[in-house]
Amino acid sequence: MKSPSDVCNILTKRFEKNLGKWLTEESLDFPIKVPLGRIRETDALQNLDYLRKHLHLWKQVPKENVEWKDVSWPRIGIYRIPIHLNIVSITELSTFIGRSYQVEQLKTRIKSIENITGSMRTVKALTSKEVTFLSEASDIDFQILLNLLKWLHAHPSRNFYLRQIPVVGLHTKWIEQNSSIVKSFAQKFLGCPSGNLAQVLGLRKKPQMIHCRLLSKDLQDAMNGHLDVALAIDRFRSQPLPCKRLLIIENLESALALPEDLGALVIAGLGNSVSILRDIFWLEGKEIIYWGDLDTHGFAILVQLRQIFPKSKSWLMGFETLVQYQFLCVPEPKPHPNVLCEYLTKDESKALHILQKSSLSGKRLEQERLPWQPVEMLIKSLNT
Repeated sequence: MKSPSDVCNILTKRFEKNLGKWLTEESLDFPIKVPLGRIRETDALQNLDYLRKHLHLWKQVPKENVEWKDVSWPRIGIYRIPIHLNIVSITELSTFIGRSYQVEQLKTRIKSIENITGSMRTVKALTSKEVTFLSEASDIDFQILLNLLKWLHAHPSRNFYLRQIPVVGLHTKWIEQNSSIVKSFAQKFLGCPSGNLAQVLGLRKKPQMIHCRLLSKDLQDAMNGHLDVALAIDRFRSQPLPCKRLLIIENLESALALPEDLGALVIAGLGNSVSILRDIFWLEGKEIIYWGDLDTHGFAILVQLRQIFPKSKSWLMGFETLVQYQFLCVPEPKPHPNVLCEYLTKDESKALHILQKSSLSGKRLEQERLPWQPVEMLIKSLNT
């Protein structure tokens, strides 16, 4: 026979799994009826003191929750035995397992959010992450979320950056820590669309910046003598720069080490955002070179680039480089699952194959680990 403690453990697991649903759709799973198991006379005879203590514990449970049955045993007489625990609501359940404060706090906080719209908006079941936030968030953090949702509801037409929202306590670090929760509650309670944070909240998106190194006199003259500039993508798109060659380099330190008279425009640190170059029509016809990490993700970025500019070349991303400097390889945490080899040269494909199918499988040769000497040889070859 199960003890109250045994049943409490069972119901606690069920409570934690289903709490988000029960808070908004309570009637679906209630009442809950838990069988307490059978006890035989032979078992009772072996330890009557235990049986009496066991029965005493169940008598401490509110009588409306316990179903009892009289059992007549030939040798020890009639005993009243609990056979089921009946729970008719989440309130009763939370009281039984000692979590009533959590449920009341959750209900109060959910009601505070629902009241923002001034209507009984139908809310889907809460996710475990949402329940965790509502349960564990400090009063200050919950109030920031509540005030943000109030502001969003009161301002359906928004043309702000996130930093401009006049909510006390709302700051960059808070948003970084709680962005998924903000999106989730805005969608669930305010009907906001899906997407990234700016799209969900209907805010202005921070422009993507391109870090450019202007490694020729013509380029520097075109940008008022500057050697390094960061341009918003819209400005970069609309301002053709006087260059014949573009180098796209992942590692900023590597880009900074290039000579100022290289005779090229250099873009550093684009990563998977290399696809934003798709609409830069003034780059058509330029010599484009990509130098990234010699790993599956580096090749995936190179493929993205070649899908836009098919004649793009690569630097130090071939078989010979990988074999010569394999002793510098380190583990690649999460290799790219699907690199489109048809966009790679034979030499690049051979290097990729080694990274996927040989003793170097799961390894990577990071750009910044390569000696500078082979880079210098490539620099000299550019102007010969």
